[in-house]
Amino acid sequence: MNPNELESRLKDWVAHGFLTPQQAEDIRRFEATRARPSPAPVAGEVLGYIGGALSLAALFAIITQFWRELGTGGQIALAALVAAACLAGGWALSAGAAPQAKRLGCFLMFLGTAAFGFLSGLVTARLAVDPDVPPLVGSLGALLVGVALWRRHRTSLQLVGVAVPLAVLVVAFANLCLSSSQAVFVGFSYLVLGCLWSAAGELGRLAPRTAAWAVGCLMMLAAPQILAVDAWRSGGGYLVLGCVMSVALMAVALWRGRGAPLGFGAAGIVIFVPQALHSLFEDVIGVPIALLLAGVLLVAMSAVVVRVRSRLHMGGRGP
Repeated sequence: MNPNELESRLKDWVAHGFLTPQQAEDIRRFEATRARPSPAPVAGEVLGYIGGALSLAALFAIITQFWRELGTGGQIALAALVAAACLAGGWALSAGAAPQAKRLGCFLMFLGTAAFGFLSGLVTARLAVDPDVPPLVGSLGALLVGVALWRRHRTSLQLVGVAVPLAVLVVAFANLCLSSSQAVFVGFSYLVLGCLWSAAGELGRLAPRTAAWAVGCLMMLAAPQILAVDAWRSGGGYLVLGCVMSVALMAVALWRGRGAPLGFGAAGIVIFVPQALHSLFEDVIGVPIALLLAGVLLVAMSAVVVRVRSRLHMGGRGP
């Protein structure tokens, strides 16, 4: 329970006589003491993130300036060292009881997943002739590691560590196996995966639920944008599909009471509506002006509805 919610409930309980003011003050003092984090674990977590950032900066400098000089063996050894250090360190930290250690451990395991995928791609590049094979193998390796880590630590970052390799795997498969229409394959794949991902999150198959909804919404909204690359009335039809999907996400959010699809649906409206209008109506200024007026009217109506409902709710609590 956050402090604002606690304060609201305490005032309500005191007003109804369930608690005395002194009891409410004692509860406030107790909760404030319990919620105050110990400075040592927080400092350790901050130092861990700073160290990780410095390590990434050093690796970036090595890759951009001295990567060719390392040779294939040196490149593979460096990638293996980074992957092993991140995965082992993250696993050890996430096994601790402190939440700060768990968060830092999940961050390191996320980096280790990416490093393992990079290592798999490097090894495959040494053996494969086709340049499209290493991305496929690398993303598949990262996906397997990500799934294993997510099954052990079901956090938002580990779920993202599964989704990103999966998205890269779809693109790598299209580049390797399809000579044409890669955008269509990738777009419809993201659409199907996004729907399945969101449904699995809502049904509790993927956790955390909010992160699952966020990843699924991103996939679903990316699909129309990718499909618009292929000409269907210059992509306008797929952009209209994006508008419809955005409205559908907002409707599902209101139906199920979920915040993630509501936010992504609103973002989709902002992204797709201007593109669809430009694609379908080009230089006709009347359409965007009418849309602007309709949007302003909807915002005003929303404010009125919120105020009226708030007053009705307050009135309903009266004697």
